[in-house]
Amino acid sequence: MGFGSLSVKGRALRYLAQREHSRAELARKLARTVEDTDDSSAATQIETALDQLAAAGLLSDARTAESVLSSQGKRFGSRRLKQVLEGKGLAPELVQHTFKKRAAPNSPGRGTSGSAASACPPQTPRNAPSRCASWPGAALTAT
Repeated sequence: MGFGSLSVKGRALRYLAQREHSRAELARKLARTVEDTDDSSAATQIETALDQLAAAGLLSDARTAESVLSSQGKRFGSRRLKQVLEGKGLAPELVQHTFKKRAAPNSPGRGTSGSAASACPPQTPRNAPSRCASWPGAALTAT
């Protein structure tokens, strides 16, 4: 390993710095670049690095599922999201649990804070002040 090359753990950290990855997805990406050595096989090196990252709390399948749902949840339907999550190598039980958690009425990020701003979103900018006077920007609009 020369000065310019990264260790297996270093490569994994570089991928994780860009976005959350599932364990299976990260193993698949690392398998393309890691080669067998005299000491151990590529699979052993990858599993060791992933175990270390998971023990340090840097690799989490549950966090990956939450990240995908929060970033793509408004764009895609539930079938498409399940397909994306399963394509990342996440367990079907984890996918189901994440969807149930997301569908809970008091789950964070679902607009249940009770504030007037989230309770009265405007349908069109023209009728926003008349429909909900407490909506931010309602006082700025002249009719």
